Amino acid sequence: MPGKKALSVLGAMTITGFIMALLSYGGISGSDNFSRTISGLLIGTPIPFVAVPLLNHIVFPGKNSRVLFADLKDWTLPLSSFIIGSAVILLATSSIVIFYIASILGIIGMIVLSFTILLLLLAVLTDKKGMSVRRRLAIAAVSCFAFLFILAAIHNILLPQI
Repeated sequence: MPGKKALSVLGAMTITGFIMALLSYGGISGSDNFSRTISGLLIGTPIPFVAVPLLNHIVFPGKNSRVLFADLKDWTLPLSSFIIGSAVILLATSSIVIFYIASILGIIGMIVLSFTILLLLLAVLTDKKGMSVRRRLAIAAVSCFAFLFILAAIHNILLPQI
């Protein structure tokens, strides 16, 4: 897991992104591509740096004790992900090819993120039950697609204009 300082930074990023998103959806602040991009990346970028090590620790306990973000060079991946993601999303409005690439990568990202979080939750809930990894993966995959389908349906019903 990341150290306390890294978790503080990642947590601050996530909280800032949620506040920006809530202000935007609530109509308190403007909602344009730039603000949606920044809030989405502030929320999404930190998640894998906490969820993946946690999942790794639960599924493979004791195999890797390395602390993430132990030094400054460890921040290059999340920072470069944030910068490249921002650039691609903001450039997507100027080119249809970049738009489709960004859209496909965004969909893949949602699937991977949802799958990882559901697998992590399933691993925590069934830790002492002796469930096989293959079974956990299958349940997480089905749950992931069901969750995303339900989320899309709710969004379409409640927020059809967005």
